[in-house]
Amino acid sequence: KDLLDGLDRILMANTHLDATPFIYAIEGDMVLWVQQFFLNDALTFLLTHYYVAGYMLVTYTASLYFVYFDDRWMADRVLLAMFFVYALAVPFYLFFNVRVTGDHIPEMATLAYSLTPEIQTWFTRIDPFTNGMPSLHIGLPFAVWLGIHRWDHDLRWKRYRIFLGWFILLTGFAIIYLGIHWIVDIIGGIAVAAVAVHLADRSQGWVWYRLDERTFNARLAWLLADLNNPKRVVVGWIGRAVSWLKTPSTAQTGTALMLLLAATGGVLLYDAAHQHFPAEGVTHPGAAAGADGWLVALDADEEGNLSAVIIEVETGGSLVTSLGLNEDGNQSEWGLDYAPTEVLISENHAVIWQGYRIIPLRFDDLPSGGAGYGRLTGPLYSDVALLDSDDERALLFSIDNGTVIDLQSTEFNERFDEISDDDVIMIDGGGVSLAWVTESSPMTAKIITLDGVQSTRSVEVNATVDAAKDEQVLALTGTAVDYGNATITEVALDENYLVAQVNLSAVDRLVLVNLETGEQRILGDPLFPVASPS
Repeated sequence: KDLLDGLDRILMANTHLDATPFIYAIEGDMVLWVQQFFLNDALTFLLTHYYVAGYMLVTYTASLYFVYFDDRWMADRVLLAMFFVYALAVPFYLFFNVRVTGDHIPEMATLAYSLTPEIQTWFTRIDPFTNGMPSLHIGLPFAVWLGIHRWDHDLRWKRYRIFLGWFILLTGFAIIYLGIHWIVDIIGGIAVAAVAVHLADRSQGWVWYRLDERTFNARLAWLLADLNNPKRVVVGWIGRAVSWLKTPSTAQTGTALMLLLAATGGVLLYDAAHQHFPAEGVTHPGAAAGADGWLVALDADEEGNLSAVIIEVETGGSLVTSLGLNEDGNQSEWGLDYAPTEVLISENHAVIWQGYRIIPLRFDDLPSGGAGYGRLTGPLYSDVALLDSDDERALLFSIDNGTVIDLQSTEFNERFDEISDDDVIMIDGGGVSLAWVTESSPMTAKIITLDGVQSTRSVEVNATVDAAKDEQVLALTGTAVDYGNATITEVALDENYLVAQVNLSAVDRLVLVNLETGEQRILGDPLFPVASPS
């Protein structure tokens, strides 16, 4: 399941496959009417626990019940039908993503997912919230019910079938009321179950003839007793396959079409899950940054010498320019044993920063050989920010001992007077705006806009959540969430949003700030640590 969920997320990110609007167009707000009519706290509590435990109860009992009572006839067929239900559902989950109702209808609440912090955490970690069609909460028990209806000739399982019927009805109501499934999902689950039972009925003889544990060991022993036996088996398979292919019929045509469809689907699936463009010239990438149709990657040769590979994404054209830097970051001539190498990028410029060296690159005037020595900073800056600029020179700012420096100025190490703070600990640029955080106000991000009339604003970043989640963090980490000493440790800025990484002792959280509306929300699950906003 984890493998398929991971593949599903990749497909969603690359293809934006989402069939939810089509489902909503068919049934509208019917599920919302059900939830609003029956909404009750006690009912929500009972149905949430029923939803969580009931599905697993039926899944496990249906798997073991018939085995326990030694009904091999029923066990073989029901277990095979359950397998086919899941196998038939997988293509829908990969290529026909349907979100839960509470994630699509604004007025609808996902009651089950938010009943308690523990349940919310559990669902968040195991459920991608896009596997609505078909509903396995209906599909699996209905397959068992339908299988008993078809195969229970002496009615020994009549009471269990009646129990399953009531279970399916209650489950159908629960998954609608709790804001999880659409009515169409339930119909899809029933349809998949019907097909699965039919396939199990057709294939159970062939499958269990080969996988029956009572004869499997004997077959294996026969194969190993004489090394010619496996050879005879393989030759027999090949002969029957050739004979089958020599007799054209609808069976061969259907098989060929199915194989062709499977191969085409496999190619499309691989292509959708591995979307990329060639970064020619990059053999040992060390860092990269992209913006406005440009990608700049650092590449190291066998001696560790760094080059910048500049790629225009639209055309695929690339240029490699030597930087005169080494990936080990050694600048011992200035007393620095190691300095990390960073790539900054804006609309028209890129900057490579390593310790005392800053190397600017302009995209419309790229050097065909080496990038030149760049700029020797003098002081060792603690942070550097790059803004969009149409000028020939890059619009660069840095921090020197708590003071913001204007690196575009012709004066050496000239202070940027528009920022009067002298305890700045971090900066970041986005568009034509510059954001910074000071040591004296560690939870306030200040933003200045440099285009036209300059304006400055302050944003108080809020990383708080409800007390129940903080108690969970304490239980998970053994450390209390400390809002009193909260500190912004990293910021990322663009024209419309600010993202701040906030350290709360026990956990780091990402806070997204909409600069137009002032709205703030925490990205990801606040129970678990995050890093590296971009």
